[in-house]
Amino acid sequence: MKKKLAIIFAGLMSISLIACGKTEETTEGSEGVSMDVSSEEDSTDVAAEETSEADDTAETSDTVNLDDYIGFYADGDCNEITIDKEGDDYTMEVTIFRLTDIDEGTVSATSEGVMFEATDAAGDPIKLLFREAGDDMFELVIEETTWDGFEEGQIYGNFEKYDQNISPVYGEPDLDDGEYSTSLISDDSYEFGYVKSIEVKSDCIVIEGTLQRVIDWETFDMEDLPYGTYTIAIDENTDFLSGGGEEDPEYMTRDEFASYVVKCLDSGLGLDIHIENGVIVEIGIWS
Repeated sequence: MKKKLAIIFAGLMSISLIACGKTEETTEGSEGVSMDVSSEEDSTDVAAEETSEADDTAETSDTVNLDDYIGFYADGDCNEITIDKEGDDYTMEVTIFRLTDIDEGTVSATSEGVMFEATDAAGDPIKLLFREAGDDMFELVIEETTWDGFEEGQIYGNFEKYDQNISPVYGEPDLDDGEYSTSLISDDSYEFGYVKSIEVKSDCIVIEGTLQRVIDWETFDMEDLPYGTYTIAIDENTDFLSGGGEEDPEYMTRDEFASYVVKCLDSGLGLDIHIENGVIVEIGIWS
């Protein structure tokens, strides 16, 4: 009887141990599954963050870098664009010859180029897009406007980028070094040259008319140049003056000369220009 009870007891113990073993295995297995799930969740979070960062990078790369556009641009027809940076802000100035100057507004980067939101000559909003046009050329697009001087979609092309401190006319001046003369009169039959228009800009003077190249002042030997638009560089060393008779010439600032020469149009006064190294060293109005 005792032997039979011992056998039954041993059997119960075996069953208990087996049951405990299965429970431990199941627990260990559950813990393993739990760890695997946690690892997968972490990986998913990392992947999501990387995807978000990639999306941000993609969005950033879709816009141009404004720093790449900083500089001075000209198209050869006296239309000019200047993009600069002051602190963290960008500035832009647009000059369309004989039409308008726009120099106050907001500059921003887009996927196409530089957007300039400003105010037109009538005081109304205007949007201008400046972008690359291939072969190191650029163009200005009138995106939005209500001004009579522009049309939406209108494009000014053939802009090239130049060193900010050098006028584009330095490289290929319209006139050789020497002395030139003309008359501030619009009569195209006037034998000593005539001027239809003249504009003094920040880095050049633009004359539309005819000029005479001085061969010899004493013999009044002159070479007649054809009618055209002549763009001649100026710099901080250019002298602007006027005079006549035996009086000493009067020196003026660039802005004073710019205002005075326009008033003298059709006066018949003489205009003399001295060019060295492609730059006007002296320009004067003489009676």
